[in-house]
Amino acid sequence: MAILLAEEGMKKRCQMYATDMNEMVLGQARKGIYPIKAARAYSEKYQKAGGRYSFSDYYTTD
Repeated sequence: MAILLAEEGMKKRCQMYATDMNEMVLGQARKGIYPIKAARAYSEKYQKAGGRYSFSDYYTTD
């Protein structure tokens, strides 16, 4: 959702809240650091979905 809002120029006008039952998943999301294998898979899905930019602009790999 954050990427979609950023690409539509609306990110600064919104405030997002997220939750998950798994604290470890939330911690990873807060850091924005993911294993390279996962990042590659997400990048492919982003491009197939019509992403406008390089998905790597939105994350850091571990």
